[in-house]
Amino acid sequence: MRPLLAQALIDRGDILFANAAPFAAQKYYRRAIALDGSNSNAVDRSIFLMMQLHTPADVKDAVKVATSFLDRNRDSAVIFADRGLCRLILRDYRGARYDFEHARALAPNNRTYTAAVRTLSRKIAAHV
Repeated sequence: MRPLLAQALIDRGDILFANAAPFAAQKYYRRAIALDGSNSNAVDRSIFLMMQLHTPADVKDAVKVATSFLDRNRDSAVIFADRGLCRLILRDYRGARYDFEHARALAPNNRTYTAAVRTLSRKIAAHV
């Protein structure tokens, strides 16, 4: 029952987000996470929204949400990639590479993750 209720909350959040109400949408995504902490869709939507707001505090909060989820669910390439994008925004290149490496290990056919690892490795090497 919890997964169904969580999905209903996500759907409502999506409607609000599409109607330019990101803060209201975030409340629904957070409720879905509270109801079903293993729901990667709710976590993904919440993180995406925080990245869209693009303030350092929101992006740091997104990293915390992703980390909390990944502490319990290590099998989500999408959430590793989301956290990697957040870390990239925060200029934590080593952390971003770590996350994209894990995403690539979980989804080896995803070329975006492979390209991200390659690009971040070059960026890190250039700054050493």
